[in-house]
Amino acid sequence: MDEGQLRAFATTGKRRDPRFPDLPTVAEAGVAGYETSWWHAVYVPAGTSSAIVEKLTGALQAVMQDSEGRAQLEEIGLVAQYRPAEQVTQQTSSDMASFRKIAKESNISLD
Repeated sequence: MDEGQLRAFATTGKRRDPRFPDLPTVAEAGVAGYETSWWHAVYVPAGTSSAIVEKLTGALQAVMQDSEGRAQLEEIGLVAQYRPAEQVTQQTSSDMASFRKIAKESNISLD
């Protein structure tokens, strides 16, 4: 794509994207109450042994602390942040509740 063909109006997160400091958030652009963000997590099946979970947790923490790895993620717009399993579970539940509400209010179903 040639430069200048795409014009961004706002970013959807709580905060401005550090790569585009002049780009406002949707809320700053005048749409109150709108916010969405994408996040990624690593899940394991229920019943996975604590030894495996601990090993995976240690590896993920190491990756999140590696400056080169963080820089590569930030280059493509991702912010590396380790969160304990309890926080991921809470975020998943919160997001699912929000999506259910939106689907219900919009009369969206999977049928």
